[in-house]
Amino acid sequence: MINSIINFATTTVSLIVFCIMGVYGAVDAVQYNDIVAFEGDVMWGVSIGGFIAGNENLFKHEYGHELQRREYESAYLVMVAIPSVVSVMLNPNEHRNQWFEIDATKRGMDLQ
Repeated sequence: MINSIINFATTTVSLIVFCIMGVYGAVDAVQYNDIVAFEGDVMWGVSIGGFIAGNENLFKHEYGHELQRREYESAYLVMVAIPSVVSVMLNPNEHRNQWFEIDATKRGMDLQ
């Protein structure tokens, strides 16, 4: 039950955020397998609730975060999402060296 609530909440928030970004021309929506990706000429990437935004180079990495979310389910928020936000805010130069970022990159490399 808790997973359903978390998935609904993250999907709703991400859809609103990414639609606003699309309206302002930051990203264009594309469908990829079972996710909706928003690609654009941006220098960052984010994955929230089955939606991914970022540039072409970051897409595989962000898809790796989506695979983490599916595996860890509700624990993803505590294990990856919150630590990732804190990491990028407090120590952006070391963010990519965190275990969850390295793991996301490895998982995303399998994307064809």
